[in-house]
Amino acid sequence: MNEKASIRYDGSKIVFCIFLILFFPIAALLFLLNARVCLENKTYFLKYTGSHFWVFFWTIFFVPIAILLVVLNGISLNQELKA
Repeated sequence: MNEKASIRYDGSKIVFCIFLILFFPIAALLFLLNARVCLENKTYFLKYTGSHFWVFFWTIFFVPIAILLVVLNGISLNQELKA
C-alpha cells in the first residue's frame, strides 16, 4: 500500500503551456481548477461552481479579486475512491 502520490492535469495541456509562458497567473488558475492529486486509492480535486469567465477576467486585471471569487463563490475539495 506504499503507492506514490501523483498529480494529473485534466484540462487542455496546450492552452496550459501557452499561458504558462505568456501569463503565469492564468496558468496557475487553470492548474488549480483542473488538477487532480492521486494518493493511494483516493483522488482529490477542487470543484469550482462559480463563473469561470469572471475568474479569468479578474485574473487578467487584478489577481487578488480572482482569488476572492474562487474562495467566496464555492470552491470545494472533493474526493473519489478508485475502484
